[in-house]
Amino acid sequence: MKTPVLDTDRLQLRPLTAADLPAVYAYSAKPEYSRFLPYPSPTSVAELQNIFGEMLDNDAEKDFYLWAVCLKETDELIGLVELSLDEPTAASLHYEIADSHWNQGYATEAARAALAWGFDQFPTLQVVLADTHGANVGSRRVLEKSGLEPVQQQLVMWEKSNEKVILHRYRRTRS
Repeated sequence: MKTPVLDTDRLQLRPLTAADLPAVYAYSAKPEYSRFLPYPSPTSVAELQNIFGEMLDNDAEKDFYLWAVCLKETDELIGLVELSLDEPTAASLHYEIADSHWNQGYATEAARAALAWGFDQFPTLQVVLADTHGANVGSRRVLEKSGLEPVQQQLVMWEKSNEKVILHRYRRTRS
């Protein structure tokens, strides 16, 4: 199934394309971007091309759906949201929003749209999981406002800093 276009009040979620990668790089190259991620910020658009490679093929058979999160009024790309089907009954949610657009509800709006679409399109989907750094209060609030509940905390090794951090796992089950 192709990644569809999803519309919300303020956003359009559309399939990510190679032409979008410079806009993704513009926000993801900033140190703020990777502060709560286990890996460093990308160093080039070419690196993003390597990371997103097969995800950009919207015609491929796949078990993930990756959207560019764009403002409806201007078509500005402000982030990404991904729903990955880990198995027929479970999926994982990932999202990111440019720091210039934090605290405006865009991540919650995009996450809710992806979740609603996933539960609607996949009748066997029973649970969606998401993880976030324990210190990332904003991301934890996005997950909670999107209907996910905290279920676990785990101490994990952080690749980029070689230190342990608390990772919070959230879950939303089909209602």
